[in-house]
Amino acid sequence: MLMHSVAQSMERVLSAAPEVDAILLVGMPSWETTEETTIRTHAIVDNLETKTNKTIISGDIALFWAIFHTLGITPNGMEGELLHSLESP
Repeated sequence: MLMHSVAQSMERVLSAAPEVDAILLVGMPSWETTEETTIRTHAIVDNLETKTNKTIISGDIALFWAIFHTLGITPNGMEGELLHSLESP
């Protein structure tokens, strides 16, 4: 249910601006699940990018990218197009 509602919100935004290259989520959003826990964007970014066909950028993903990029290392197990861009050639 959570993924569906978040994806629906992003699809509404994209219907107004379909030409955008990415979706920026301001801050470090977290969503409450039906199990009364919260999850951050990085935990669902692959699903969101698949549903919207757009790169998703949020504060937590950008922070992880900056840390890995600064250290010159490739993330292991992190998801999303932005973090995948750090993969070794």
